[in-house]
Amino acid sequence: MNKLVIIGNGFDLAHGLETSYEDFLLWEINEAFKQKSKNINSPLFTIESNYQICKSPNFEPFEFKRVSEFLEFYDEYKVDPFRVRINYSYKFVEHLINCAGYNWIDIEKEYYKALTGIYKDFEKFESLDLDSLKELNKGFDLIKSELEKYLSTIKTNLLEIDLEPDIIEHLNTDINHSSTLKNGENILFLNFNYTDTINNYVRYFKFEKSAVNFIHGKLNDKNNPIIFGYGDESDLYFERMEKLDEVEFLKHLKSNSYHLTSNYRNLFRFLDGGRFNVYIMGHSCGLSDKVLFKNIFEHSNCYATKIYYYLKEDGTNDFSDKTLQLAKHIKIEDRQKYKERTIPLDKSKPLTKFN
Repeated sequence: MNKLVIIGNGFDLAHGLETSYEDFLLWEINEAFKQKSKNINSPLFTIESNYQICKSPNFEPFEFKRVSEFLEFYDEYKVDPFRVRINYSYKFVEHLINCAGYNWIDIEKEYYKALTGIYKDFEKFESLDLDSLKELNKGFDLIKSELEKYLSTIKTNLLEIDLEPDIIEHLNTDINHSSTLKNGENILFLNFNYTDTINNYVRYFKFEKSAVNFIHGKLNDKNNPIIFGYGDESDLYFERMEKLDEVEFLKHLKSNSYHLTSNYRNLFRFLDGGRFNVYIMGHSCGLSDKVLFKNIFEHSNCYATKIYYYLKEDGTNDFSDKTLQLAKHIKIEDRQKYKERTIPLDKSKPLTKFN
């Protein structure tokens, strides 16, 4: 039985790596405030003030722990005598920072909501606001560029991070166990992250007949550029936007970028190469990757699915959330088969114990 191991951002987070979207936006804010000036310039925003923005009495720059603290700072200092004024590079950037200040954020999802919002206005007023559409895409381009810059600062090799004992146990028991990998069957690590944390484990185990597929690209690799956008082509509004024949609506569609490398083709070679089990480690299973997940879980060779869930501080977990998300990717007539082939919660494990 071949094995497909899906690696998502939760895999990096399990190693203490600050790879969430809020971590990224917070880094942008704190990097800007290191300037210790009345006028702060950042790719995402500019700030002007009547006085040098600093902490008293030590005159150290502000260092925010959460994006919400940055928003609270603005509320406090936007009035006299400091009179702080923030100008965001794009409306989409302002929206993201405000969202991150009060809730968990998915940048790709927020982009698609904004995109469909522009289309809905087109249907309502029978006039396309092309300037707003282009402005949205420029804002998303900037976020994509800055995100790659931020993630490049995170160290992921074995000298900077420790291997997780729980993940070693999962890989050793479920993936590398000699009784479950026979007759030249293959392992494919489908890495949705831009980072290469999974490579530490591949080197550690020295897996035979295994490969890592950076399906959405790799940091600072011109031969495997990062893919960042939306991937739900089954959405009703996507079909309408596609028929409108305006390229700006499709600029950040993930599937339009899969032809840039052999990653997508190599994935399907694996799927077509024989029956396979799926192991999900740290992926939210959301709609931003619906095209890929639909092809995986509706494939005739897909035999069983094991989810390594996130164990929360209060003892609850996201196992049910993930199973529901996965079901959305599968056509209704195949969902019963999917339920039968999903390993139940009492036979599943957390990716890591809560720390």
